[in-house]
This record gives sequence, C-alpha cells and structure tokens, in this order.
Amino acid sequence: AMMSGNPMMNLIPMGLMFLLNQLDIEKRGWLPYLRILFGIVQATCCTTMFIVRNRISEQADAGGKVYVPAVKQMGVEVKPAMEQTTKEYDLAKWSEQMQQLTIGFLMLSFFHARMGYVIPLALQLYTTPLQVFESNLVKIHIRKMPAVGKLRRPFPPPSMFGMPPVESTENSQAKLEKTAKKLAAKISKKGK
Repeated sequence: AMMSGNPMMNLIPMGLMFLLNQLDIEKRGWLPYLRILFGIVQATCCTTMFIVRNRISEQADAGGKVYVPAVKQMGVEVKPAMEQTTKEYDLAKWSEQMQQLTIGFLMLSFFHARMGYVIPLALQLYTTPLQVFESNLVKIHIRKMPAVGKLRRPFPPPSMFGMPPVESTENSQAKLEKTAKKLAAKISKKGK
C-alpha cells in the first residue's frame, strides 16, 4: 500500500483503529451509514481515477521517452526493461493503480459480507482516498504538479511496508541512467 510521505499521516490509521475498537458501530446502528459512506468513497476514488485516465488519454505525446527498468521479484525478472512514451507509461501505471483499487474493494467487500469485518471497512474510508489522492498520477494530472523530482518518471517502485527506499536518489538515478543507456544500445543494435 502506498502511504503518504508525512509520518503523521501514516499514524492516523492506528489512531482510527484504536477509536473504532472502542466504538461498537453495529450496536450504535451506524453500520448502514458506514456501508453507504464506504460506497460513496469508493465511487469518488474510481471517478477520480477515470478523470486521470481521461486526462492522460487527452494529452498530446511530446515524444519524450521513459526508460523503465526491469521489474524483479525475489531475484526473478518478471517484467523486462522497456522504453515507453510518457503517455504509455502513465496509462500502464493507471492500469496498475486501478487494478489495486478494484481488488482491494472486492476483497474488502467479500470479507465484510462473509465474515462481518467492520473495522477494515471503516479504515478504508481514510486509507483509500489517501492512496488515490497522494498517487503520482493524481499529483501530475489532477493537481497539476510538475513531473520533476519525486514525480519524475519512471516512478520509484513502492517499497515494502511503505518505508522510504534505502538507496540514495543519486545512486538510484545513476543506475537508471546506466539501464537506459544499455536499453538504448540494445534498441539501436536491433535497428541495424
């Protein structure tokens, strides 16, 4: 899960969980309202993501290329390095984020319907909008922040447990540039 860079924002779910453990939402008769609010929040997040998709689709390709390094999981390359336009890259990232949002919604709905879990449902009222509105795509395409610095493509992969990456930015950038040069060399060899 993608969390905010502000450490205080990461502590709020723990406080909410403590508060929700103290309140009995079902006994107080708040469960129907919680379900409605959950649906509204999910619909708002999905609508926001479709607005982002629309803006990505409408943007003119400036011809800029993004060199995407290979994706490795447990030492195995699951996705090879590639070169994409910024539009293709943003659409791929949008698809990943939308898939994450949909799977989270379906799993949580299933657990709530089958097992009656209420606290995770209530927590999603905070964490899902935070994940959507703090995502790089929303920052670039909705909040109109420039795609430089931490928003420069390719976006750093999310680290485990929401912790900041261990590598320094300079080291990571140097590796990225080295990978980009290798990829460009491979592409030019194939073209000859």
